Amino acid sequence: MVDSPERAQSAVNFLADQGVDFVKVYNNLSEPVLESIITTATQRRLIVAGHIPRSMTMTRAVELGMKSLEHIRVTGREMLPVEEANQIDFLPLGQREPLLWERFDLASPKFTELIRHLVDSAVYLDPTLTVDESDFVLGPAAQRNNPNNSVLPVEWIKFEESHQSPLFEVPPKLKETARSGFKKRQEFVGMCSRAGVRIIAGTDGPGLGTLVPGYGLHHELQLLVESGLSSLQALRAATLIAAEALGKDRELGSIEPGKLADMLIVNADPLVSIGNASKIDLIIKGGKPYRPADLVKPNP
Repeated sequence: MVDSPERAQSAVNFLADQGVDFVKVYNNLSEPVLESIITTATQRRLIVAGHIPRSMTMTRAVELGMKSLEHIRVTGREMLPVEEANQIDFLPLGQREPLLWERFDLASPKFTELIRHLVDSAVYLDPTLTVDESDFVLGPAAQRNNPNNSVLPVEWIKFEESHQSPLFEVPPKLKETARSGFKKRQEFVGMCSRAGVRIIAGTDGPGLGTLVPGYGLHHELQLLVESGLSSLQALRAATLIAAEALGKDRELGSIEPGKLADMLIVNADPLVSIGNASKIDLIIKGGKPYRPADLVKPNP
């Protein structure tokens, strides 16, 4: 935990000395601490990515210099009257997000200005729609019964089932509101993409069901297309744009001379249907070929 600007500076310098690629921040930082993290990381030529701290708006976090935003975390203070926002912004996530997105008006000038600011600031947005769908649409029971879990170790399934946080529980009276809010989130992502925000593909996994590693990323691509991205844009979100977000686009993200030859060979054209990206014939990693059937075997 970093709770002062001085500790923030020390923590970032310590991490930079270990050779990290970027610094990720979480929810509970104050503005002075985040500012110190970003200033020090910039001096050490490191990207700052992660959650927008709950103490500030998305606009303010971007103004301070965050370059990659994990999840869609728009606060009530950014869009709603202060009195209304104060009643919602600090509720547990399973209550807060449905109530906020029920009230948000995507056609409002405030949303237009927010998206313009994201474009002008050249930030990357990682919506992690997969985990939002899991929390607000599917629910834990559906995820426990998903056939994707057949490839997970039994111990991992038990661990996940025993570590369900009450913070993410959606009250029964808000379930329909949560489902509607998820559709508005997807609409927001589509608006961002059309405006020129650089979208990258992440899942917030690992987890059960649609969050199982591998399966989760392919599901995220499907949700991005449903949000309005083209199949090509979704593929770029998981490859070249993602590599750019990490500052690794000279090594990764596209098939070019001089880049790492880690490739996925598929049996059908993903530009025709993004679902074809999961029809995997061969993986080449470090110059060695692998077949999916040899890598992913269901539990006995």
